[in-house]
Amino acid sequence: MKIDKEYPATHSMSTAWYCVDEEGNVGIFDIQDNGPIPEDWEQDLEVNDMFWHDFSLESKDGVRDLNLTMEQISPMLMPIEVEDKWEEHRFNGDSWVQNKSWEEVIIKINMEKLPILIEAASMDKDDYDLVCLSRKEGYFFVEFAFNRKGVELLEENNVVIAKYKAPKYDEIWDHGKSPEIQEAESNRFPLFIYHEEFYPYEGPAKRMSNPVHPMKLSQLPREMQENITRLPLKFMATEHIQLQSIFPWILVEQKRHILAMIVFMKFLLQVVKQSIMVGMKRFLPKKN
Repeated sequence: MKIDKEYPATHSMSTAWYCVDEEGNVGIFDIQDNGPIPEDWEQDLEVNDMFWHDFSLESKDGVRDLNLTMEQISPMLMPIEVEDKWEEHRFNGDSWVQNKSWEEVIIKINMEKLPILIEAASMDKDDYDLVCLSRKEGYFFVEFAFNRKGVELLEENNVVIAKYKAPKYDEIWDHGKSPEIQEAESNRFPLFIYHEEFYPYEGPAKRMSNPVHPMKLSQLPREMQENITRLPLKFMATEHIQLQSIFPWILVEQKRHILAMIVFMKFLLQVVKQSIMVGMKRFLPKKN
């Protein structure tokens, strides 16, 4: 395990990595810049990106299937408190329309109209993932806050039966949320989430969520099941985890510095090769 997760050109102050406990329950660790990560971990994702994208598997119709049960989905469904309206924004000569009631939401649809939802998703220039929580129940995670044409298509064809606010894991120090509010939001996810503070990095990671029906290893894509990190403990019985006492570790920033150095060395090697080729061409005899 490494503790310094410095990646080239990163934009985030935290990195998430997933694991499984002795009971087959899936967990995610939200680790700061000087927190521990597995030695072979190469991704730089946050909790939300990992849950909606990495834990889902793309199907033939282009939809990503998350493979959740209704017991796991129910806690994720919360009323939307934002007004459903489109607002125009302008900044530095650019203009756009936005509807915050369609920002990261879960919708229930008539599955017979799934092709219309797929078409609506294709109208989004930002190309967000269309994630299905359950094909049987017709629940999908969508991000249509800037996709007015797509939303209008759904409304014209009565595709959406219900719309809910999707859970979102935010970093407490970035969004001013109290630990209590953060834990309540974390508990909407069907997995164990642990958070480790930036300082002191020697401190244990704290459990932020304790789901009643957590995701199981068998619900993850097969490739993830084969390569997942396994922890010798039970999440449900462990509120704090001292990762450094379980695995060998290295600071996360060292990881980023190492990867940055590898990128630089590859670039330098390419420059040297090109210089050698140019030099050789100068000394080669010219053809008449």
